[in-house]
Amino acid sequence: MSNATALPSTRLANVLASRSKTLLVIESTAVLFINVFALGGNVLLYLAIRRNPRLRGNTTNLFILSLAFSDILMAFLCMPFSAGVFIQGRWVYGQFVCQLQGVAFFVLAFVSLETMALVAVNRYVNVTKPAVYRRIFTRRRSIKMLIFVWLLCIAYVAFFAGLKWPAFVFDPGKTICHIKISDPAYRTAWNAITIVIFALLPMATLFLCYWRVLKSVRRHNAETLRSLRASNLRGNVRALEDIKISKLILGLIAGFACCWIPSYGIAYIKLAYPPIAEQRLPQTLWVFLVFSSSAINSIIYGILNRTFRAEILKMITCRRRGEIASEDKEMTHL
Repeated sequence: MSNATALPSTRLANVLASRSKTLLVIESTAVLFINVFALGGNVLLYLAIRRNPRLRGNTTNLFILSLAFSDILMAFLCMPFSAGVFIQGRWVYGQFVCQLQGVAFFVLAFVSLETMALVAVNRYVNVTKPAVYRRIFTRRRSIKMLIFVWLLCIAYVAFFAGLKWPAFVFDPGKTICHIKISDPAYRTAWNAITIVIFALLPMATLFLCYWRVLKSVRRHNAETLRSLRASNLRGNVRALEDIKISKLILGLIAGFACCWIPSYGIAYIKLAYPPIAEQRLPQTLWVFLVFSSSAINSIIYGILNRTFRAEILKMITCRRRGEIASEDKEMTHL
C-alpha cells in the first residue's frame, strides 16, 4: 500500500482498456464473485452473531463482528466500483466517488489488519493465560479496543488525505483510487508508518500468537486425551471447546496472512524495483488478494464452525430453534 510517486501510468490505462474479451470476462467474473461472496457471507456472519445469544456473548466474537462489519463496508463501498472498472475498462464514476472509495478502502483495510491482530492476541491470552483473559478482555474493554482501532485508522488516513485534497487518484493497475502524496517527506512518512504500524506490527503479532497458540493447542490435545480417561467431563468439554475455537481462529489467521503477505510484498517491492509498477499482472493480483481477504472470514467460519452453520440454516430455512435442538447440543461457544 505504498504511495505512488507519479500519476497512474497511461500505459496501464491503455492496457486495461484494450484487454481481450476473454480476459475481460474472466477478471470481471472473478471480482464480481468475490464481491458477492464477501457481501453475502459477511452479512450472514454478522446476523448470525447478532441473533444467537451464545455467539453474541463471546468476547472474541465482538472482534469478529467488527471484522465482518468492515468487510461488509469494503464489499459495498469499494468492490463494486472496481468491478465496474474491470467491466468497462476505465473509471467512469467521477471525482467524488473516487475520493469516497479511496478513503473507505484504506480505512477498512487498515481496520481489518489491526482487528485481526487483536483477534490473535485475544486467542493467545485466552489459551495461555485464562485468568488474565477474563480480566483484560471484558465486553466493555473489548469494545473500547475496537473503537480505538477504528478511530486510529480513520485519523491516520484523514491526516494524510487532508494534506492536499483531492488526495486520491485512479490507479488503472490496481483498479482503485489510490492515495497520492506529492510532498517527499510526507510520502516517506506514509510509507514508513504504513509498513510498520499497518503491516509489520499486525503480521508479526499474527505469526507470534499463531505459533504460541498452536503450541498450546497441541499440548491441550495431549492433556485432554489423557484426562478424558479419568477426570471431570465438564472441564474436558470446556477444554475441547477452547481448542475448537483456537483452531478456527488459527484457520482465519492463516487465510488472512495468505492474502495480505503477498499483497504487501507486491506493494513494497516496487519501492526497490520501480519498473514493477508498470506491469499490470502484479497490480491486478494485488487488488484480488486484498478483496479476497474480505471474503475469507465468512468462508472459514462456514467451513469450520458448526454453530455458525446451524444459525445460518435457521435464518435460511426459518426453522424454529426447537426443530434443531439436536444440532444445538453439539454447538461450541463460537
